[in-house]
Amino acid sequence: MEHTATNNVTPDYPSAGPPCETCKKPDMSNMTWDDGIKHFITTYFAAPRMWPVGYILGSPYSPLHLERDIPTKNWRDPFEDLLALQSRGEMIEDADRKAEEQVEAMERFKTSSHFISSVNAGLEHIKQGEAMMQEEHATAVKDNDTRTMDAISNDILPAMKQDRERYIAFARSVKASYDRDLAMPASRWRPRGQWIATLMNTGAVPNWTWRLTNSNDGPVTTFSTRDDTASPESSGVVSISERELTQTFADNQPFEISCAKPVPPGAMKALLGKDHNIRGDQLYDGYTPQKSIVAQSASSDAVALPDGSRAWKTTVRSELADDTSVTRAFVREPGKLYGEVMWGWKSMNLTNTLFAAMMDRSRSPVEEAFERLRAREEAVSVSELDE
Repeated sequence: MEHTATNNVTPDYPSAGPPCETCKKPDMSNMTWDDGIKHFITTYFAAPRMWPVGYILGSPYSPLHLERDIPTKNWRDPFEDLLALQSRGEMIEDADRKAEEQVEAMERFKTSSHFISSVNAGLEHIKQGEAMMQEEHATAVKDNDTRTMDAISNDILPAMKQDRERYIAFARSVKASYDRDLAMPASRWRPRGQWIATLMNTGAVPNWTWRLTNSNDGPVTTFSTRDDTASPESSGVVSISERELTQTFADNQPFEISCAKPVPPGAMKALLGKDHNIRGDQLYDGYTPQKSIVAQSASSDAVALPDGSRAWKTTVRSELADDTSVTRAFVREPGKLYGEVMWGWKSMNLTNTLFAAMMDRSRSPVEEAFERLRAREEAVSVSELDE
């Protein structure tokens, strides 16, 4: 077919040539790399084989886009109901959503309580450090040690006060976040990738499956059509990290092809080693690196129950850091299924946080105070030698 250009421009791709009068497609011969990638992603997501995942990720009318523009509305549940009605002939039951909300509410309370306990422990640690510094200051006064007096009064104690204020501000933000989230439906609490995965678990999107792995950008979810024998033209797959989903839907940045790097192979081995004193339960009660999830996958199938009714059976396989795996099947247990999948995302985020803490080797406020005091004394000693 001969490509006959018109005088019109293509607004979505500024670098493309005018569209063809016959096929209405833009002339891509001189398109820039950025416009070419945008065109590829838009076309890929719009393909019938990508429904509905492509629509969720690429459409301006996606619930994930709409909730950014109008956050007071619940966009996720009605969209899931429409998909469920289309695929299985019935919407999601209210009892199922309430079971999920109960699990999520308990999890939010547990997480917030753990954070508040950590804040209280930190404040107590700072209080002990301030008392120690006061004693050091009193000793310095007796010895007429003006350098130490000045370091404690003008450097260390003010820094400890700032640390205490940061702890208190963090506690207040956690409390405010908890109060705000109580008014939200359970689906809105979920990370975006986890919510898309949930659509597959409930049978709303029966022809897709998902697999969760970890990366430096947080959990990465790979969504793929279930027919592995299908040709590339009739199958669909996309991988995206939670960071990329946040950039796309919260920050309104263009969708990017996933380039998240996996967690280094030695990272989990280092966490499982005995050469560090950072405990997982300091981050979250019940978390241990040995039993942390390094990959998780699930698939759902319609099953017939003894009473003749139909239900969805979801099988979740979790691969653990100690090279073991756990497989669980759920039928009409929305709360338990929700908790199982939620723990996959949470476990990976905790692992990344623990690994970052191990690499950072961050010191407590008291240790930092003594470090500042020693540095100050060493600096003074060096200046005296120079004199």
